[in-house]
Amino acid sequence: MTEDAGTRRVLTVTGVGLVVLGVVLMAFQVWDVDIAAVGWPFVVIIPGVLFLLGAGIGGGQRGFGYLAVPGCIITSAGVLLAYQNFTGDWQSWSYAWAFVAPGAVGLGLLIAGIRESSPGIRRVGVWLAGLGLALALIGEWAFVKVLGVGGPGFGPVIEALLPLALIVAGLYVVFGRGGRSAR
Repeated sequence: MTEDAGTRRVLTVTGVGLVVLGVVLMAFQVWDVDIAAVGWPFVVIIPGVLFLLGAGIGGGQRGFGYLAVPGCIITSAGVLLAYQNFTGDWQSWSYAWAFVAPGAVGLGLLIAGIRESSPGIRRVGVWLAGLGLALALIGEWAFVKVLGVGGPGFGPVIEALLPLALIVAGLYVVFGRGGRSAR
C-alpha cells in the first residue's frame, strides 16, 4: 500500500469515527440522556476501539496486528461495564471477568494471528478465548445457581448448553484429537 493510500485510509476511518461520535452525542441531546450517568463506559470503550482500529488499518506493516490484544481487553471491559451500568447487574463481575481475561486476550491474539499470518498465535488465541468462555459459563453456574449470588445470570438457554458443552468437551478430549495425540 502506498503512503498516500494509507494516509487516506486513516483519514477516512478517523472521519467516520468523528461522524459516529457526533451522531451519538446529538442523539443523547435530542433524547435528553444524562451522558455522565449512562455514557461513562464509553470512556473505556472508545480507547479500546481505537486500538482495534490501529490493528486493522496499521498501514500494512507487520506488528500492528498485536494492537488487537489491548484493544480487545479494553473494549470488552468497557462493554461489560456498559452492560452492568444499564442493567444494574454488578454482581456479574463474580464470573464475567473471564470474558476479559483470558477471553478477550484470546480474541485479541486470534485477531493478531490472523492479521500477522501467525498460525501459532491464532491457535493460542482460540484456546484462550475458549477458556475464557468456559470459565465464564462455569463461574456463572457456580455463583448464580449454586451459591445464589451473581445476579440473574445468562438465562435458561445458556444453562442448558453448559452441561452439553462439558459433555462434548470431555468426549473430544477422550476420543477426539486430544485422545489421539496422547497415544
